[in-house]
Formats: sequence, structure tokens, C-alpha cells
Amino acid sequence: MVKFITSSICGNTSEIFAEIKKDHVNISINSTCKKIMDYSLSIKELYLKDVFTEIIKNKAYIKASEAKLCPTCLVPCGVVYASWTEFGLISKNLLSKFPSQCILFKQ
Repeated sequence: MVKFITSSICGNTSEIFAEIKKDHVNISINSTCKKIMDYSLSIKELYLKDVFTEIIKNKAYIKASEAKLCPTCLVPCGVVYASWTEFGLISKNLLSKFPSQCILFKQ
């Protein structure tokens, strides 16, 4: 099982949990955002074909759009990271070396 934590300028924090099962990943999310909690109900099981594809066909992003998440929300990206990690597409050792993926504002 892997756990990713996201927070954003909206002030909400979310914990994303992913656990590999036979042919899919189970996703669960705890969040202070109601929209994220509603979104989490639509992505409880993700298959490799759901997330190993471009954004326009990616279930994590399609369901985020349907849930009317803010375009700047980091949670769908976190869901993809968690799923890819459990499917073995991202190395846990690499993530240990670079545990934070972030967007920096520079002026």
C-alpha cells in the first residue's frame, strides 16, 4: 500500500491510499474537501488501462472533471501517482529519493 498527501492553496488536505489487488488498484481518499470525497467514490477501483493512458482518456482525470474539481487540484495527479506506484510503473526507491512533487511559484 502507498500513501500520498496533497495540499493546495485552497486550504484543503487530502490523503490518497492505493493498494494493489489482483488486476486493479483500490483507491481510498480522506480529505477536508467535500468535492474530493465525492470524487473518491467514483474511482474506488482503477485498472491499468484506466490510468496508463493520456490525460484525455485517463479515468482519474475524467472523473475529476465530472466531479467538477478545480482545474488546479492536485488530487487527480496524486491518484495517478499512487496508482502507477502500485502497478510498478514508478519506482518506490525513486520516490524515496524525491518524496515531494511540487509546483513552485517564482516571480
